[in-house]
Amino acid sequence: MRSTIFEFSQEMALKKGLNPKDLLLLSYLFNWIQSGNMLFRWINKVEYFKITYNKILKDLPIVFKNRLNIYRCLKKLEKSEVLKIYNDNQKRLYVALNYNALLAF
Repeated sequence: MRSTIFEFSQEMALKKGLNPKDLLLLSYLFNWIQSGNMLFRWINKVEYFKITYNKILKDLPIVFKNRLNIYRCLKKLEKSEVLKIYNDNQKRLYVALNYNALLAF
């Protein structure tokens, strides 16, 4: 078995029930955050980064066909505890990566 997929441990991904689509989105978000081009805000001492469905749909049209596909994938990643989702009152979407969980990958 290959040890990594999109920089993440395939073994840990299997344990958390993640598939390549989930890992691709996680890798995409991680790289986007690392680029320094994301808006962020601190919420309860946690750094959350603003994401938009439109940007993801534009950048990954072969993977995601609509907002619901992205939302389901984000919820799955949240359930696996590799990120947290936050919606503010203006319906903006933010994510915080759980770097401790990512390091386990």
